[in-house]
Amino acid sequence: MTTASNQKTKETYKVCKLKMRLSRDGWVSYNCEIRKGGSRGKTVAYVDQDGGGGSEFIYGYDGKEALQEIKDWIWDNCRLMFLQYETQCYLLTNNLQSVDNNDPKLLDYLKPKRKAWINKEEEQVTCDDLVGWWATLIAEEKYYSNHS
Repeated sequence: MTTASNQKTKETYKVCKLKMRLSRDGWVSYNCEIRKGGSRGKTVAYVDQDGGGGSEFIYGYDGKEALQEIKDWIWDNCRLMFLQYETQCYLLTNNLQSVDNNDPKLLDYLKPKRKAWINKEEEQVTCDDLVGWWATLIAEEKYYSNHS
């Protein structure tokens, strides 16, 4: 028999209170909260993106440890999201509409990126900031799914 006291809970993070708009330059501008434990959890950081195609501003977190916790969660839970993102980058770079997931050129392109993700080599991963990349991807997916 297991009880609540001896069960290990898996932490999760969620993007909440997402406010978005399309900037004059065609970029999705947004701000949001990152909450620990789900949509009713404690707000642990805020992310603001001005829609100019630049980096995100991450603020309101309780020290480097709190930010590192979010990054560790992203490393552990978002590998598939990252590989899908990199596949989209591959399509854009090569001016393609689609690609087979078993295409040898795609697999060669993804191999070092997958390895960098598994080894948590942030400087080798193409995102400027892991938390900003994750929040931006969620914001853009939500924006375009509502406006398509």
